[in-house]
Amino acid sequence: MRRAYRQVETRFLAHTTQAWEFAEADFFQVSGSGGTIASSAFRLALALLRERYAASRYNSYLFYASDGENFTEDRAAAGQGLGELARRLNYLAYAETVPGAGRGVDTEMHRLCAELVRRGLPVGSSVLASGADVWPALRSFLGHAARAEDGP
Repeated sequence: MRRAYRQVETRFLAHTTQAWEFAEADFFQVSGSGGTIASSAFRLALALLRERYAASRYNSYLFYASDGENFTEDRAAAGQGLGELARRLNYLAYAETVPGAGRGVDTEMHRLCAELVRRGLPVGSSVLASGADVWPALRSFLGHAARAEDGP
């Protein structure tokens, strides 16, 4: 992103049942316990976009990583939040962290992202089964994001 744009702002969010923002320096130290309510992070991301990043002035991207799990009761809210984000963002990249898994996964978040792709929204996903999968996924996401910027 920094190669493509002169000025890049990053925000780091995490969530369990509640979402919070944290400093980039704390990225590898952040952890949480408890259940997962993904919609809390999507609401926080949407609030940040509305408050700070007008679509007319900013290209906005979301890189979201998760183990794919989410409370069943949160499915509708998470789907609505992800859909609203995908309509507002230039690109939404989802990385599912499933150590040792094969390429096919069937988790709640994977299904929600697949639905957004079926609707033609700028969303991509990748499974991260090991550390070696991170850079190829990032390159793929950034390539898709660049193509989304170029338009149809």
